[in-house]
Amino acid sequence: MMATTALPLAMPEAARPLLPLALWHDLLGLLFVALTLLVACKLAIPRPALPATTLPVADCDLQRETCRLHVPGSGMLELDIAGRIIRPEQPFVVEAVTDRSDVRLLEMVIHGMELEMSSVPFRFQDNGDRAYRVEASLPVCTVRSMTWQMNVLIETDGRRLQWPLRFRTTSEGEDIPQVRVPSSV
Repeated sequence: MMATTALPLAMPEAARPLLPLALWHDLLGLLFVALTLLVACKLAIPRPALPATTLPVADCDLQRETCRLHVPGSGMLELDIAGRIIRPEQPFVVEAVTDRSDVRLLEMVIHGMELEMSSVPFRFQDNGDRAYRVEASLPVCTVRSMTWQMNVLIETDGRRLQWPLRFRTTSEGEDIPQVRVPSSV
């Protein structure tokens, strides 16, 4: 019996892989990491907020009545101050109801008219059934009688609307003067 030795089989040049299999795995892993980072960067960049269209100043006094807004193309919105009287440094509640589910109240900011001051944005809470509520307060640094403008940010049909409402505050115990909205505004 004759002993045979196995000779290594030579692979033809065309059939030989260009890169070893382990290197392919490394390249695929690197490509996956790069793709993941690209997606994370795209998601991390905040989208710019839609610009808000400012509506005319409401022709009502929040401390005396419910204010109503016909939202262009989207129904009716009613805004009310629970308890009616707003005083500096005392929390108050703003309640809102809309007759359409596509109208959303986002936030409100309050600005002093006689003194240059502003509040942080107060976010509305969606209470369900198209009702919203927010608790807010005014700064303590006010003059004896002061006019405030409350800007309510509304979103509907992919648009943002800013609804300005004005009211006056006075010192404790004084009658609340009615706010006069200029007709040219």
